[in-house]
Amino acid sequence: MGFAPILHPTPAIHRRLVLIGNHLCRLFRDKPPAHFLKETSLLYDFFHAFHPLHGSPQSVDRDAERIVTVIQYLQNNLAQPATLEDLARLVFVSPNHLSTLFRRHTGHSPIDYLIRLRMEEACRLLRGRRLQVREIADKAGYADTAYFSRHFRQHIGIPPSKYRNKHSMLM
Repeated sequence: MGFAPILHPTPAIHRRLVLIGNHLCRLFRDKPPAHFLKETSLLYDFFHAFHPLHGSPQSVDRDAERIVTVIQYLQNNLAQPATLEDLARLVFVSPNHLSTLFRRHTGHSPIDYLIRLRMEEACRLLRGRRLQVREIADKAGYADTAYFSRHFRQHIGIPPSKYRNKHSMLM
């Protein structure tokens, strides 16, 4: 005698779960651990699909697709300016609604998520190629190098140059 399935997803949710699962496998295989935000978001999507208090499967799918669209946009356009209004227009919702959905799915506001992505990219660039801090600031979406350095220190705890020195010693 076999086990009866505990979960009974609709075909649409099943497809979504398979897509999320495949995406998670690729992320864990291809990305460094610093990309935990995307994995957290996808895991939340996975479990959120079964939560009965969050509306119909269609609304869950649509909300998850919106969040994934915004995350992909942010990842692909790190160096570009982005406002909450721009991101909301991208997925055809109000800024307040996007902020609520995004926080529910990721635990962060869209702008905080963008800042974290930019800091991850800056750390990656500082560990890698020997670019000047101003070049790294630009690639991470900061037009002002001094602002980037203050922001980096605020989020990472040390200035970019010390981060580079500390991590270049480890390589």
